[in-house]
Amino acid sequence: MPTDETMPGQTPTVVDSFGAARAAICPPEPSGELTAWLLQIAPSNNSSTVRLPAFEVPQIRPATDVQPLDLVAREPGYQRPRAGRRVWAVEAAFSRDIEGLSSLEIANRQDLRDYSEHDARGRSRSEGRRVSEGRRILERLGAWPWAVGLPLPRRWWTQAAYVDALAGWHHDAWIEAWEDLHWRAQRLTGGDHWGNATDVRRARNAYVTALSAVRYLREAA
Repeated sequence: MPTDETMPGQTPTVVDSFGAARAAICPPEPSGELTAWLLQIAPSNNSSTVRLPAFEVPQIRPATDVQPLDLVAREPGYQRPRAGRRVWAVEAAFSRDIEGLSSLEIANRQDLRDYSEHDARGRSRSEGRRVSEGRRILERLGAWPWAVGLPLPRRWWTQAAYVDALAGWHHDAWIEAWEDLHWRAQRLTGGDHWGNATDVRRARNAYVTALSAVRYLREAA
């Protein structure tokens, strides 16, 4: 098994523990970096994500909220039409928890211009209510990190429960994508030589081998 003592020049070995996956899937703090990182770690042919025009996040469990989240253009300077309020709330929660924007930055982005509601701490009460609503919707959609548990704790991205949930999703999503590609290859070639490649154990070994290599490259950099 690879260890923290792996030195540059050494070849990482295949691991038999899910711990390597958890070590490689450690999210950065909320920022534009985290937004880009979530897109980078998701396989392009994976279906287990919550997708909106403005963002995409892992879906770690089935949704219990089946109401549509259609993109609705907001009238400049107004909070209408009402049909857009659900998606605006979700966008506000994403902006706060993933992009790391401040209360007033979100308020300005969403045209929450009732400055009488900005309290002495430089926070918008309207934005706070919208973020809270968006978090509840995302939790019901099974979206990470909200579906792990609300309220999100301070520095939630460093908490084991949130990292483990993301690592588990990443593992399942890439095996699903890996198997799907090999089934497609089998159908295209019309042969049977791809059949064994869909075995879950082989897929898992390929997955942890790749993660070992990623970890090795990071340590060697």
